[in-house]
Amino acid sequence: PSPSCQIVVAESVSITNALESTLTPSWDQPFFLPVAPGTQHCIARVLNRGKYSKNDFWGETVVFLNELPYEDTDKWYRMDGKAPLGHVTVGVLSGANLVAADSN
Repeated sequence: PSPSCQIVVAESVSITNALESTLTPSWDQPFFLPVAPGTQHCIARVLNRGKYSKNDFWGETVVFLNELPYEDTDKWYRMDGKAPLGHVTVGVLSGANLVAADSN
């Protein structure tokens, strides 16, 4: 197996690197995705780069943004999917700690 984790916030999608030969992946890979006013949730989806297909679905969890704490924190979310995947940890950075960056 070569799992990766896809993070979806509205129309923005980011994906981790695939990890080779593991059933217990740990990516520790940060993503900074824009969250527009009114966005209600994000999705963390685990995919497997299969031998015969590009991305097999393993499982996902929905994180409701209004349930997230305002301070920096990590929180465990149960994954639902094809196999008993366990949990995924989602880290949150509050807006007060973010810095604008020039895209040039």
